[in-house]
Amino acid sequence: MVYEIDSTDHIIHVNPAWSAVAEAVAAPGLRAPLILGRLLWDFIGDATTRQLYSTILERARTRARPLAFSFRCDTPTQRRLMHMRIARRAGAAVSFEVRTIATQERPPVALLEAGAPRSGSIVRMCSWCKRMPLPTGQWVEVEEAMKVLDILDAIPLPAISHGMCPACFEAITGTLGRDQTGDDGEVTLGSLP
Repeated sequence: MVYEIDSTDHIIHVNPAWSAVAEAVAAPGLRAPLILGRLLWDFIGDATTRQLYSTILERARTRARPLAFSFRCDTPTQRRLMHMRIARRAGAAVSFEVRTIATQERPPVALLEAGAPRSGSIVRMCSWCKRMPLPTGQWVEVEEAMKVLDILDAIPLPAISHGMCPACFEAITGTLGRDQTGDDGEVTLGSLP
């Protein structure tokens, strides 16, 4: 899946795989005609992830070498480990190339269903590793968090607020802070359990 933003962070291109994925994960609002021309920031909700992506884009636009990292992008029935490569293009445009590295089937997780009815309560989830925090501060897989937080049978389900867990934040910012000479610059976040 490939998408590209211009120098003002507007989405200017998506390849056919983008819309195919949007359909496959039941997110028709993400089909190409509905997102082209929109700001990338319209799709990144929390301040921490926005700031991090802003730093990543700044680095991608000023460095010759692409940035690359692995992250989780789960569906209700699969854990998916993805790889993203971010590279500068002409005129301060930036391309994003995303591919699936590994998938792991799991029983459906209602909390991750896009169309599930939501209550006014909110649970947090890391945008990168897809883990959720417990009251103890430990970040765990969504299935375990749902048991501990007693939301397995909640109707309606709480809404999900995305952010970053401390481990993913440290991994990404640590990689961005290193001199990339002689280093592939890759970081892996949220490996499959």
